[in-house]
Amino acid sequence: MSGEAPERGFPVIRVKEFLDSDSSLAEKRVNEFLAELEDEQVINICYSSISKPNLNNVSEQRSAILVVYKVNPKS
Repeated sequence: MSGEAPERGFPVIRVKEFLDSDSSLAEKRVNEFLAELEDEQVINICYSSISKPNLNNVSEQRSAILVVYKVNPKS
């Protein structure tokens, strides 16, 4: 069944990744995305922080957030 489209009526599981950047915070974008979903669509939310060196070689903490959610395929 690999490579085949899911049968109609079965939800499709998706994962969306949000990372902090120099110009926007992952938390803000996640909250905006979650506001568009129904509660029953959300399966899991995973959070992690990572360290990224900046131009001065100083480590900065960045957030990484994954949202696992389901969507119903269009009939």
